Amino acid sequence: MSKKGYLTAAEYKILRQLLGFTQAQAAEFHCVQNIRTIQRWEKGDSWVSELACDKITALAEKINWAIDQALKQAQQFKPNELEITLIIYPDSCYKKFAHGFENLPNSVHQAMIARTYTALKELRYNAGIVEFNPQDYFAYMGATGQTDNQSTRAAWACDYHDRLILN
Repeated sequence: MSKKGYLTAAEYKILRQLLGFTQAQAAEFHCVQNIRTIQRWEKGDSWVSELACDKITALAEKINWAIDQALKQAQQFKPNELEITLIIYPDSCYKKFAHGFENLPNSVHQAMIARTYTALKELRYNAGIVEFNPQDYFAYMGATGQTDNQSTRAAWACDYHDRLILN
């Protein structure tokens, strides 16, 4: 049996929600049999295992690090010198394009993008979010002669965002 963990019921629930997990997704993430385990943890009816605490806090640290890195990159510029466009992916192509998150539900990636967007706005950066449009992206690659990579997706996002704003 695993040892009692260090997160309280409330701490676990807030962390799960902050990461964008539903209870069902958290059950899958922790490899527990069903959501009743997560519900018991969050009600305080049973303790969160040390293994589960370690796993979810490690993911939270990874996400926080990624957000911090994005903010550090942005802060190399003054807010009025930079327009930032973040990309969220539809479920249909999320696993192909959201590198580093393939084993997590799309909701976790979207929660990270939302937190990044909020932090950028708090720092007064001009930030926007676009949903990845595969048809438009592939047409963009064909028209520009580029191949798929993060830089191409970033360029597409800025171009796509500009066109959406003009509509």
